[in-house]
Amino acid sequence: MSKIILEEKEVSLLIVGAGEEEQELRNLAQKLNLTSKCIFVGNVPHERILDYYSIVDMLIYPRISRPMKAPKASPIAVVSPQP
Repeated sequence: MSKIILEEKEVSLLIVGAGEEEQELRNLAQKLNLTSKCIFVGNVPHERILDYYSIVDMLIYPRISRPMKAPKASPIAVVSPQP
């Protein structure tokens, strides 16, 4: 993230969800002086997930608990080309 910010100033990291790693991620953001660029949303109801997919330019979808299963709402369904 730090390297991306050097090249692209208007970037934010939107972290949706909560779990055992959340506090560690918050600590890491603080350690790297990235708290102003990180938005921690917390848990989101499944019916609102597409709202978040539709506002991002890039999606990273790490899943440890469901390694071979597709997400319930596929982000590919909301991707649109940039002008």
